[in-house]
Amino acid sequence: MSNNINEGTIPAEQLVVMSNRIRVWSGTVKISRESDLAAIKDELPPKTLASDGRWTLIESKHLAGLESVRKSIERDLKDEGFSYVGCGIAVTSEKCRRFLSQLPKYEQDFNTALDDICRNLDTFYQEMADKAGIWKQALVDARLTPQQVKERCQFGMNVFRMASPDNDPNSIASRQYRSTVSEAFPALLDSVAKDAGRLLETYRGKSRMLQPQLQNIRKLVAKLKAFAFLDPRVGPATAGMQAVLANMPVTGVLNEVNASMCVAVLEQLVRPETIIEHGVGVIADANSQRQSNQAALAFADEPDFVPPASTSIPSARPALAGLSMGM
Repeated sequence: MSNNINEGTIPAEQLVVMSNRIRVWSGTVKISRESDLAAIKDELPPKTLASDGRWTLIESKHLAGLESVRKSIERDLKDEGFSYVGCGIAVTSEKCRRFLSQLPKYEQDFNTALDDICRNLDTFYQEMADKAGIWKQALVDARLTPQQVKERCQFGMNVFRMASPDNDPNSIASRQYRSTVSEAFPALLDSVAKDAGRLLETYRGKSRMLQPQLQNIRKLVAKLKAFAFLDPRVGPATAGMQAVLANMPVTGVLNEVNASMCVAVLEQLVRPETIIEHGVGVIADANSQRQSNQAALAFADEPDFVPPASTSIPSARPALAGLSMGM
């Protein structure tokens, strides 16, 4: 997938939006009023008021292998992405490439699970029929063949990028499109905040922290950094948080001091407004410094300017951007 982004592209258009096209058989079939309920069809309410229901041919637990693949795909994408535009998950181009390289494995797992279901279909049918009592024959008559079961299942993925449907910026379509892309950055912050909140509930107040727990925090900060192109205010905050996490031990159990610093990172992630405020402050400071440097250079270009013989450089410890805390 190309990384070439046209000049003037809206940041959200750099996102790759993915969603699965996996279809899993429900294990049921529709009840036929004319055949299955012929004896009582005149006593039933009209179809405009109530449906006739469905026969359950096999228990849902036997379909768990198929559902497991669907859930694994969702976890994989959301691990580095976030929910966006309905059922889609927004990821970076890099994540998209890595995911698609693993797609054949997911498809193989899906087909293996489907083959297992079809191979044991008669056993699953009999298991349900034995519980059906007087309705046993109705279940037997409604059974699907293995081929019919396979036709009711499907594996696939949707992969696309955002693009305006109209060249007229004032059209209804363009206005709706701008509204959609404007939701990308808030959706990212909301996703990170929710994940950070769940971790915070577990980690807050602990005197120690394990390496896997630290890794969960690193992954959250890395996710935020990966989508920094959505808003320039994200970069300064993530730089500071990564600097804090870089000082954590890479092996062994983290002590109380280190654990409290990690919790402080989570407390910043759980409040998106602090990330934005920090970014605004850092950007403003950088702009102010740039203007001061430009003014100094302009002054130095004056013909009567005489540079000082020496310049005293004060000794100061550089501040750590992004996250400040007192111990």
